[in-house]
Amino acid sequence: MSRSPSFTSRPPATIPSRFRRRVQRGFTLVETMIATMVFTMGILGVYAMMIKSYQLVTLARHRDNARAFLVSFSDQFLRLQTTDMISGSPVLRPLFDTGGSGGDGLTWTDPAGNVYGGGVHPANLQVPLGDAQSSRVMATVTRQVTYLDTTGTPAGGNVVTAAGWILQGTFTITYQPQGQPIQSQSIIVARTVP
Repeated sequence: MSRSPSFTSRPPATIPSRFRRRVQRGFTLVETMIATMVFTMGILGVYAMMIKSYQLVTLARHRDNARAFLVSFSDQFLRLQTTDMISGSPVLRPLFDTGGSGGDGLTWTDPAGNVYGGGVHPANLQVPLGDAQSSRVMATVTRQVTYLDTTGTPAGGNVVTAAGWILQGTFTITYQPQGQPIQSQSIIVARTVP
C-alpha cells in the first residue's frame, strides 16, 4: 500500500522573514491617519446635518407663528362689530376702514403683556416671531380692506346686497429669518356687514 504524500505546513523558521515581520506588526501610522480622517469626515457630516435640521425646525416654527398671527387677525375681522357707538353715533373701527393702509386697526399683545401697534395710522405692525433667547425675528403685518360686489369682484365703494355690503380683508405677514430669503404669507377673508 502506498502512502500518499502528506501536505504539511512549513515550520516557522522556513517562512521568509519579510512575511513574518508583517504578521507581527499592528497598524501603520498612515493607516491610523486615514482611519482618523474618515471618522472625522463622518462626524463633520453629522454635525452639518444637525445644523441644517435646526435651521429647518426654526423656519417651520416661524411659519407656524406667522400663520397664527394671520389667523388671529382674520378671526377678529370676521367676528368683531364693524362700528363702535361713540356719543350715540356709529363710528367705523379702523380695522374695517377701506381707506386705511398698512397696520391700521392692528394691535397685538404678547404673552408678557407688551402691546404692539395701535397707533394712529401706523405704516405697518411690527411683531416678534420666535423666542427672545434663540431666533427672534421681527415680522411686518399689513392689512388691506376692500369692498366686493355681489360677484366677489373688488368694487370702488360699498355695494349693498340682500345681506348688506361685503368687505374683504387681506392680511399679510413678511419676515426674514437669519440667513434665509424673505418669507411672506397671506390670508384673505370676506364678510358681510348689515
